[in-house]
Amino acid sequence: MNPSSACRFCGKATPLVKAHIIPKGLYWGLDQTIVTDDIVNKGKIIKRRGDRHKTPVVVSTVQGEFQRRTRNGLWGRFICETCETRFNAWDSHAIEVLRNSKPQILVQAWKYENFEYAKLKLFFISLLWRAAVADEPFFENVALEARDLSRIKLLIKKSRPGSWTEYSVLLWRSDEIIAKAMLPPERVEYEGLSFILMYFPGYMSLIKVDHRPLPIRLKPYSLNESQSWLVGRRDYSTSGEWKRMLHTARKTLKK
Repeated sequence: MNPSSACRFCGKATPLVKAHIIPKGLYWGLDQTIVTDDIVNKGKIIKRRGDRHKTPVVVSTVQGEFQRRTRNGLWGRFICETCETRFNAWDSHAIEVLRNSKPQILVQAWKYENFEYAKLKLFFISLLWRAAVADEPFFENVALEARDLSRIKLLIKKSRPGSWTEYSVLLWRSDEIIAKAMLPPERVEYEGLSFILMYFPGYMSLIKVDHRPLPIRLKPYSLNESQSWLVGRRDYSTSGEWKRMLHTARKTLKK
């Protein structure tokens, strides 16, 4: 994209900035030893061997993405500096909650409290918007309807998070080392509704893009105004993503 193209948010013809789609602060843990055959067995470290990187490494299953921008995260030039600053407070809060806080550990989940619903929800819906408009091949499956792009843009502009049933956010967490390998987003069906599945290091999120409401029984697992959010425990070693992530990580590190 031409650095002087129109900003995707305000529409003005103005210089565009290099903006991370997923905030750089969420690439936690990626300066540690990364996946090789020697160190991983079903998601657990068995030997401390492998490649060590000083900067984050992002892996991709998209053709041609293995070498490009792997050391700097995923970014694009799609927004001007003035509009990009709208995300700062929301990104910072997400980093504080998801990376730095210490949630209560339950049997099959983590219980997150002491967060600001508006800031955290606006982070997730702005992340969805950024991924949809950024022209980054890694996010090519994040295709939203025009009415959703318009609605999300309005929520961002007015700093309104909407209710917990609108663009509902479900989250899973994993401390397995393989969870630091990111797969591209995709549209999926869950509980009969359409979601965008997005990964970022240590987490897997589902953001509802279906205009039907989320079942009320899922409210504790959906980001909501109650200041209590259950984040599920994800075991990648028994999931379908395990082989895809491991194959992708190995292939990337050989580049």
